[in-house]
Amino acid sequence: MKNAKKLIPGAAIALVIAVAAKFLESLEESAGLHFIGASVIAMFIGMIVNAFYKLNSVTAPGIKFTSKKILKFAIILLSASLNIRTVLTVGRFSLTVMVFTLATCFGLGALIGKAMGLNWKTSSLINAGTGICGGSAIAAIAPVIEASDMDIAYGLSATFLFDTVMIVVFPILGHWMGLSDAAFGLWAGTAVNDTSSVVATGYAFSEAAGSHCGDCC
Repeated sequence: MKNAKKLIPGAAIALVIAVAAKFLESLEESAGLHFIGASVIAMFIGMIVNAFYKLNSVTAPGIKFTSKKILKFAIILLSASLNIRTVLTVGRFSLTVMVFTLATCFGLGALIGKAMGLNWKTSSLINAGTGICGGSAIAAIAPVIEASDMDIAYGLSATFLFDTVMIVVFPILGHWMGLSDAAFGLWAGTAVNDTSSVVATGYAFSEAAGSHCGDCC
């Protein structure tokens, strides 16, 4: 019980940030926007809070517990809620492309990171953010490889910078190349980093493309 009480202050801060992020996401959705998901919003809020309020002996145990243990448990619950048949049915058209994309991303990413002298943890986070699911993937992998705050900052910065560019550039390129809604959805779903950015990119092209992007994710 004594150890559990030590976790309460930090865990409470994490809970407040999570609730605030979900609320902001709901406001975003009510305005008809699909740019940033709650997980990404929570990361930005956490970064802002950390700039003004550093961890101390009171809050550190709870925050470390939620970022290491609770996050891992949440990922397990998320996986348990998925039906593998549904995943394969929805993604059967993009499965081959996604496997190739992930293999290329992690393989070339590791080589490029090594050639540039990057820390392997930083390189792995950037690869995960690019090849899997942006900020959410970085948040999931960071505690597993025990990445530092600087590694996470570099990974998030690289991911969100390119996401911002892709949301603007991809729809223009898609129309210029004459892509169909399905083709654009497959392209954006496998090339754009974060899920929220994928959906935003798809709907910027067309309603149908937005739906295809969601399936590819």
